[in-house]
Amino acid sequence: MLMPAGTRWSSGDYVEIAVLSIEDSQLERALKAALLHGFEAGMGRWAAIGVRLQSGVLVELIRYADVETDRFALRVDRSAEPAPALAEVLAQLGLVEGSVLWVADAAKAYRDYCDER
Repeated sequence: MLMPAGTRWSSGDYVEIAVLSIEDSQLERALKAALLHGFEAGMGRWAAIGVRLQSGVLVELIRYADVETDRFALRVDRSAEPAPALAEVLAQLGLVEGSVLWVADAAKAYRDYCDER
């Protein structure tokens, strides 16, 4: 389910758990929605989309204009378990492990999580 701009994080904050390689158009096709665009003081222009996963976890994929167009930071609600959230995002977007360019220590367990499934 897509989340409207300005939706608050359930816990009040997020944690960035990964950087994914995905083009804007591929992300929009996978989620059947257009990216939102805006400007954040000190950070510049951004493109982003927020989604509530089937598990109920709120996630955001965001890219700033000065970053390559195929690199989105994946943010999840701070109260969420990062490994299953990352695995669920990859599955929903149809991405493979090679699409994960960086993963936070808190989410590295996703490889083990995926192997167990």
